[in-house]
Amino acid sequence: MARKQFLVIYADKSRAFVSRDERDSMLLSGEIKQTGWREYRYIVPVIRLRRSATEDTMTALKIVPREPVMLRRFLPGSFIFEHGDKRRTERLETAEAMEDSLKRQGLVTA
Repeated sequence: MARKQFLVIYADKSRAFVSRDERDSMLLSGEIKQTGWREYRYIVPVIRLRRSATEDTMTALKIVPREPVMLRRFLPGSFIFEHGDKRRTERLETAEAMEDSLKRQGLVTA
């Protein structure tokens, strides 16, 4: 069982502890921003609707319920590269992780 050791603070001041995988997924999707050592702030605006909101209202507001997608930083497994008598093991980054790392290095702008 994964430990939920990272704190996410939402706009309404509610808090939730999340696991490393959930934190990585939220960071890659741009939903949270780090504010402390193990503390993150949720930066996606929250839209609240009344219980009587119909599908027509949600469509008019272009609100589409979506399934949460777990984004991963690395592909499963590792790859071994051999050059002569040297062996090197690597993990391959996903496209989302590569985009994030390029943005952090300043090589790609949003």
